[in-house]
Amino acid sequence: MKLYIQFSLLLFLVCNSPTFSQSIGIGTTSPNSAAQLDISSSTKGILIPRMTQAQRVAIATPPAGLIVYQTTANIGFYYHDGTKWNWLPPTSANDSSYWKTTGNNGTADATHFIGTTDSVALNFKVYNKKSGRISPAGETFFGYQAGNSNTAPTNTGFGQGTLYTNTTGWANTAVGYSALNANSIGVGNTASGYQSLFSNTVAEQNTGNGFQSLYTNSTGNNNTAIGSRTLFYNTTGSNNTATGSQAMYFNTTGGNNTASGYYALFFNTTGAQNTVAGHKAMYLNTTGFSNTANGNEALYTNSAGFSNTAIGTQAMYANTTGNFNTATGQAALYTNTTGSFNTSSGYYSLFSNTTGNSNTATGYSALGGNTTGYNNTATGVEALYSNTTGYQNTATGFRALTSNGTGIWNTANGWQSLWSNSTGNANTGFGYQTLNFATTANFNTGIGHQALLFTTTGAANTTLGAYAGSVNTTGTNNIAIGYNANFGSNNLTNAGAIGYNAVVNTSNSLVLGNGVKVGIGISSPTASLTVNRIAGVESAVTFNGSQYASCFNCEPVTENVLIQAGKATSHVIINPVPGGKINLGGLGQSNETEVYGKMFGNTGVGSMNMIPIGIIRFHAYEDDDYIVNNASASFNNVIGNLATAVDPFGGSSSVYADNLGCVIDLSPSIISQYSNIILSGAHNFNAAGGATSGNAYLTAKRMEYDPANGFHGPRIIVEIKVDDFPNTGRCSTSGDIIVYGIR
Repeated sequence: MKLYIQFSLLLFLVCNSPTFSQSIGIGTTSPNSAAQLDISSSTKGILIPRMTQAQRVAIATPPAGLIVYQTTANIGFYYHDGTKWNWLPPTSANDSSYWKTTGNNGTADATHFIGTTDSVALNFKVYNKKSGRISPAGETFFGYQAGNSNTAPTNTGFGQGTLYTNTTGWANTAVGYSALNANSIGVGNTASGYQSLFSNTVAEQNTGNGFQSLYTNSTGNNNTAIGSRTLFYNTTGSNNTATGSQAMYFNTTGGNNTASGYYALFFNTTGAQNTVAGHKAMYLNTTGFSNTANGNEALYTNSAGFSNTAIGTQAMYANTTGNFNTATGQAALYTNTTGSFNTSSGYYSLFSNTTGNSNTATGYSALGGNTTGYNNTATGVEALYSNTTGYQNTATGFRALTSNGTGIWNTANGWQSLWSNSTGNANTGFGYQTLNFATTANFNTGIGHQALLFTTTGAANTTLGAYAGSVNTTGTNNIAIGYNANFGSNNLTNAGAIGYNAVVNTSNSLVLGNGVKVGIGISSPTASLTVNRIAGVESAVTFNGSQYASCFNCEPVTENVLIQAGKATSHVIINPVPGGKINLGGLGQSNETEVYGKMFGNTGVGSMNMIPIGIIRFHAYEDDDYIVNNASASFNNVIGNLATAVDPFGGSSSVYADNLGCVIDLSPSIISQYSNIILSGAHNFNAAGGATSGNAYLTAKRMEYDPANGFHGPRIIVEIKVDDFPNTGRCSTSGDIIVYGIR
């Protein structure tokens, strides 16, 4: 206690004496002249005031130079610099309570850290410039002058100069040298890469990833640029997505574009709503909009064309202003420039098209040679391949219409259908190799396997069925329907063959079937031709035409021709239009004509200029009126006017022959034993060229009913032999032949 008081007094006297200017030494007789007090000891030291952190902080108005030793928290000496307390950390190499510039050892991962233990941000500086900041408000910056002016929370910048100018913009992320450097109030931008989004100021929701991606963008929003210099010149364009080195490089104000690939949409400036994927796809586009290009150099030259779709390497490569085109496949619509409304699918499809419109091509090289042709549809490998200016053609199948150049209105469906056609028009082929060799033919229709196969220049032919009309080459206006229905020669005109293997050998002819029965209005014909009358229609068959309009069983055979009513209550009516005439008999041949039942209401039967030859049989049954109500006629060969005939026996069944002409012999004979024929009147007419008069009456007497033969009454069969007179033409007679049946 005594020593402490004496030392204190001595110290007081020394420090307060104005005349005491020498140094004071304690433990030494030679105090240092530079020190006011020099304390020296080899066994003891100076003990500075000791206190807790709370006590140190509680010192009121600490002067500069005040030293204390803190015993809690960060233990050690603290000195005050007049403004704040400063800690003097330990300097021992093994001391881990502070971070040394040479590095620490012996640190504990769970307890040692760099940072703060309060809510104050952690800052870094380089060359006394902000170089890093981590704040509880969400600011994260690291890099020389990164976030230099930032005042807003939730921004992240890694790299020198990132978000350098940013003030109030928030939720931005910048990674890379000077990324988002000029951003001030822009929100929600992400920039990754050297000078990515460098010029952005107020724009929002942009993403740039790559060297100078979106470099010039200032106010454009919602853009995504991935790749070196993608969307480099974009300024105000919005909603663009560019992926690939220099994709959309020159875009300035164009919006809603998507480009993926090296140099994709490279020159686009104001074009909008384009979607591009592929190396240099839509490379030269400037103002074109609503285009889709997918493939290397697809729509490469397009400048202002819009609403085009090109998928495949160099698809629509040369298009400039063509619109509404769709091309799928390598080099599809390659040469198209201004053509519009075209659809092309397949390698080289519509390759040469330039200005042709509204074409559709599907398949390898389909419509490959088309230049200005329009409204064509080609489906299949090389379909319509050679077409240049032809229009409104339709080809479906491998090489269908492949040689067509300028032909129009053609339709081909099938493998090599209309394969050789070059300039032919309005042809239709359906089936394998239909109209295969047609070159300049027009208006043909071939349906079926190899139908009209060898037709070259023949026109207006129609065939249906496999091999139908395959023989034809130059024939015109022909019809062939049925398997192998064909023509006997290759140049017929207006010929028709209908039915399986039916063949027509002459022009202006129609052949039905090949050894078949033909039915009209009936499903089960019983003869070569069976015609079923339609209810409510007076006639089943009407013949109109010249002298040789119809011919039954014309081959030189001995068979008979039968015309028979279909029902017991039916009538056989041979009735020409007014002024027409009917001949029953022959035309210079030996024929037999048999007439059964009734003949009613005829205008005339026979022909004024024809001489019947052969045998004519008339059959009448009891109570039948054989020929009734025939109008007046003259110079008929067999059957004529009955209107003035009188039946002297009271019957109404009769046959009347007026002006028979050139009859050499009239010889009635009894055909049935139940008939009795009486000849009255003249029966031997005319010498050569002469004229005789008088009537010949042939009358059958009534016979009793004979049940054994199944007759319901007497039957009359009259056979009249009529022979030609060879040395004269038509003879003139005034006699009549009248045949009566009795009642």
